[in-house]
Amino acid sequence: MGDAPEDLLRRSGLSDHSQQLWTRQVNNYLSSQPQVARQARQFIAIMDKYFADHAIQYMGSMTGLLCHAEIIESTFGRYKNKGGMRAISSDVLESPRYNQKITVDFVVKAMETISGPQLDEWRCRYVCHNKYGQRKELDRRLKTAA
Repeated sequence: MGDAPEDLLRRSGLSDHSQQLWTRQVNNYLSSQPQVARQARQFIAIMDKYFADHAIQYMGSMTGLLCHAEIIESTFGRYKNKGGMRAISSDVLESPRYNQKITVDFVVKAMETISGPQLDEWRCRYVCHNKYGQRKELDRRLKTAA
């Protein structure tokens, strides 16, 4: 399909121009394929919905709307280049929810979707402690050993 969608969005963000390029890429892809896989159609539908869901924010804008993943990569690239930690703390993982309104329905849906053990397993695997948390854990271990 030409440039990968993530490359298109990294360069342009969400904008009238990137939406037109996306539509052109999809049309070229669909017309060149004798048969299109279900997964490809699902992906196209998801991307179309993504553009539609954010259209009010980028339509007519001179700058478009930067993609969130790009902002995170840029920010943490600079942080790591200045000698910061090479892991992502739980604070960073909260940033996509900054503009999410936390309602009772949101919490109920989250609790019904993910179990406690799944969440704990994911947290242990991917979230690191900050220096304060590491020091607190070491203090706890020292007291237990004594």
